[in-house]
This record gives sequence, C-alpha cells and structure tokens, in this order.
Amino acid sequence: MRKISYILSFVLLSAGFVACDNEPIDEEVKNDYKQGEQILRFDLNGVTRVAKGNEISTSVSGNGSLTIDVNIKDEHNDFRNISFRIIASGAEKGNYGTYYSNFSPEDSGYSSARLNYAGDEWDWDYSTQYTNQDIPDDQIFELNRGSITITEINENARQIEGNFEFELVPPYGLELEQGVPYPTAQLVTNGEFKYITVE
Repeated sequence: MRKISYILSFVLLSAGFVACDNEPIDEEVKNDYKQGEQILRFDLNGVTRVAKGNEISTSVSGNGSLTIDVNIKDEHNDFRNISFRIIASGAEKGNYGTYYSNFSPEDSGYSSARLNYAGDEWDWDYSTQYTNQDIPDDQIFELNRGSITITEINENARQIEGNFEFELVPPYGLELEQGVPYPTAQLVTNGEFKYITVE
C-alpha cells in the first residue's frame, strides 16, 4: 500500500511539473490584437455610473468625428434610462475642449456632451452647448465646460482609452410651472473609458 502511494504521489508530482512547463503565455501579454470588453465609468453629481459592453456604442463619421453613446439604467432612481453622448472632432490621441458648435481653432479639436434622463417630465437634454450669448459667425468661442482626452490607441484591436469631465447645463429660457425650481448644471467628473472599439 505504501509503494502504491509513493508511485501515485510521484506520478501526480511529475504531471504537475509537466503542466507548468507547457503553460501558455498569457494572451493579454502577447496578443495586442485581442479586444477587451468596452467599459466607461463616470461620476454624475457624485454618484458613480458604469457602462459595459453593449451599453456603449461608437461611430466615426465621414469627417472623422467620434461619437460615444452610453445607455444605462439608473439603479438609484427607479431604473430610469440615462443617455449620455460624447462627441469629439477626431479619434486621434489628444485633448478635445468644449467650443460652441464648430467654432474652434483650426489646430485644436473640439468636443461636446449631452445627458438625458428619460424619466424627466421635461423633454430636453442637459448639454455643454447651451449659451445665452449671441455668437458671431467669425468668432472662436470656447465654453470651458470640460473636455475629453484620448490617451491610448491600440491600432491592431481598433480600441481607444482616455478620460473626460464635463459640466452640462439645461437650456436657457425654459418655461417652468410656478414654484418649480430651475434645473441646475449636472457635473460629470472622473470619467474614464477603456477598450472602446472604433470602427
């Protein structure tokens, strides 16, 4: 009985050594074509929101501008839909600040963002684009309401990563019922995204 236990122990130990010698290299390390699952995280007025996989969609238009759409459920508010959209004038590494529409310096990218709670009784979005000023057509107008920065691009997997922060304001001149307070700005902070697929 003792010999059988020694033989069995020897066989199991040998199998363990062989298995360790033939263990493959971690796919994450050797294969930069492998795509990770899309993830985007941000704090909305101090509450962390996370979107993964199919909750995130992206597109690049013919002029090269990047759109990232996020659709998630608000677990803190009756599971209402939260729609959040970021638009950047390009999908290359760099910082894209908020300018009014397309009035941005030629050598600088621009961005905008908008946010909507489907459950709100108002039919409008919070946005970085609203202003109560008249903007001349020939003037560059920076809004200073945040930015998106693309920090890394994996050309092989066609994925990007980076960070963002925005201040989103309600439209000016909303006609509200008497006694209803005017909506305040929504702050999107600590935003980051990883493995966002750009096709």
